[in-house]
Amino acid sequence: MGKLADVYDRISVTAKSPDRTVSITATGRGQVRVELAPDVARVHTDESLQRQLNATVRVAAAALKQAMSRAYQVAFPESAQPS
Repeated sequence: MGKLADVYDRISVTAKSPDRTVSITATGRGQVRVELAPDVARVHTDESLQRQLNATVRVAAAALKQAMSRAYQVAFPESAQPS
């Protein structure tokens, strides 16, 4: 699995919320960084910030899953895609 681990080490995806106040970066090694705009507390209620975070997490998770799937296919082209 060294080849795949090396590829996963290079994976990083970033998603931004629809209003651009939330940014989430996820890596192939499971690291997640959440960044909030400086004025996020002023422009959002708890509920609206929750909606922005949830939307951004969904986009980041989908992008990471896609990137990891592509990496697997590149590392092991002769194998079937993992489920």
